[in-house]
Amino acid sequence: MSTHTQGPLDIFGDGVITLENGTTHEVQVLTVKDQRGNDEEVAYCFDVDRASFIVRACNAHEELLKALVDAQAILGDLVRSGTASIDEIETYSTVKAAIAKAEGRF
Repeated sequence: MSTHTQGPLDIFGDGVITLENGTTHEVQVLTVKDQRGNDEEVAYCFDVDRASFIVRACNAHEELLKALVDAQAILGDLVRSGTASIDEIETYSTVKAAIAKAEGRF
């Protein structure tokens, strides 16, 4: 399983970064709290909407993954019992693929 920065992730605010070619860009600074409660910069995003999406996705990751694992167990029981519908079998495959992607195993 891949590791990721422990959250919650937050948008600290606007910042400016200088790229290797010397150009500067305004960015959204994504942060997490370090062990002392200080903001630690973990990423920069050029787009406000994308930064908000990243924060929401990262902060919901653990809960979403748990829900998928729970759904996989329930659907897996149906598939193994032979009572699953075609839709349930397809959903089971989709859930398994989503878990693998979330865990970095795709």
